[in-house]
Amino acid sequence: TDVPKRFGFPLVFACQTEALGWYSSQVRDGIMGFSTARTSFVNQMVFQDKLKYPRFCMCFENRMRNGMDMRGAGVVTLGGYNPKILDAPLVFVQNIAKPGETRYKIHVRNIFFRQGGGQSIVQQRDGQSVVKLNFDEDAFNAKNGGTILDSGVPLLIFDESIQDTFMTEWKKLVGQQFSFGKMILTEKEVESLPTIIIQIAAHEGIDKSFNPRT
Repeated sequence: TDVPKRFGFPLVFACQTEALGWYSSQVRDGIMGFSTARTSFVNQMVFQDKLKYPRFCMCFENRMRNGMDMRGAGVVTLGGYNPKILDAPLVFVQNIAKPGETRYKIHVRNIFFRQGGGQSIVQQRDGQSVVKLNFDEDAFNAKNGGTILDSGVPLLIFDESIQDTFMTEWKKLVGQQFSFGKMILTEKEVESLPTIIIQIAAHEGIDKSFNPRT
């Protein structure tokens, strides 16, 4: 194959000797985060003419079979996106980070719960109810100059300003309080939990219409 010759390039990277917290279980595989820094993987490829544009797309899949093992997986496309793996039209979001900042920052407009689960923005069946969470949009996005979109963090962390409405609507849909502790659930019970839909401010100049009920 000529792939190494076509896409190979000298890569500047760092060697980490210790990790704590969220990252401690990922050391074996390593972490490749994406940012707007000149040293990011994508930008290094662009500067060495291996990619035309500093673009990438991350699409997550709930499970992928590896022999007899089922594990979380996904697809990363460098330089653009692959429309063949999408189940809904791709929409670019607006990066609101200030010049000189290297982390992507977005503006969250709304958050919804969709009853009955589902792994996509596209609902699994007709009649799934959608509940809009009631929160202060400006307060939610105020810290850090916008909501940070970090490809290297394996958790979804919301601003504390949404806690009351999140807890209230969760209990209405699930029938019990949301728990920060460990829970023992069957696969069916996990799949029935509400799907969290996050509406993000779109890139300037594109269609900003959105209806989570369609």
